[in-house]
Amino acid sequence: MIIDKIIKLWTFFSFVLILLIFAPLIALTLHAFTNSNISDLNSSILTQSIMISISTSIISLFIIIFLGTPLAYFLSKIRSKFLYSLSTLIQFPIFIPPTVAGIALILLFNDSSVVGNFLSSLGIKIPFTIFAVIIAQVFVASPFYIRTLQLGLININKNYFNSARLLGASSIKIFIFIIIPNLRRSIFSGALLAWSRSMGELGATLLFAGNIFQETQTMPLAVLTSFENQNGFDLAVLIAFVSILISSIVLILFSYINEKFLTE
Repeated sequence: MIIDKIIKLWTFFSFVLILLIFAPLIALTLHAFTNSNISDLNSSILTQSIMISISTSIISLFIIIFLGTPLAYFLSKIRSKFLYSLSTLIQFPIFIPPTVAGIALILLFNDSSVVGNFLSSLGIKIPFTIFAVIIAQVFVASPFYIRTLQLGLININKNYFNSARLLGASSIKIFIFIIIPNLRRSIFSGALLAWSRSMGELGATLLFAGNIFQETQTMPLAVLTSFENQNGFDLAVLIAFVSILISSIVLILFSYINEKFLTE
């Protein structure tokens, strides 16, 4: 009986977490509706940051899916300790601070580095350009996609692979016609996580790509810029609200697609 009461009390207090998650979002939404001006919706800092965030995050997502899908499959098949360590290191961007990621990227691509010097000789400049925004997003978001796919691969029935091999299917055919269809939910979930991480990226982008208006200023950076402005708090709240609205639309769309097309 005492244990049951403790569990009930513990469950009751767990609702504090729900309050902690939803209360700030409600406060932000109320402030956006009551204190923001309609004219701010046409603000160039808002419209430009929306376009940059959406375009770069979509490009980043395509890169992550295209390169991350076969990589996750490869990492799931490895047996050597060295390559297993590689699989662990790929998750490292999840655990390091974004500012550290930004410093690491700028050290790799600045003009004095081997990579940066080579790219400069080709007339390609990466730091403080739109390319830096995309690279920073791919760096911080790809581990979420890869890890999700790795977990999905673990749950695939291995008999599918054995049956396909007995029927003479090549590795490419197994990957395309067996693994990809069975991974569709993991691919979609991983893509959602990667996209949301890209949309919310701030630290690595700030240090590696800068906060350049109409060039590299994403929505998180626009929020930061407006917040630091003496009279820009209401605009910062509006940009934050629009960011939440975009994410909510994507989440609802994901839930609909998951329910209609991905549920087995």
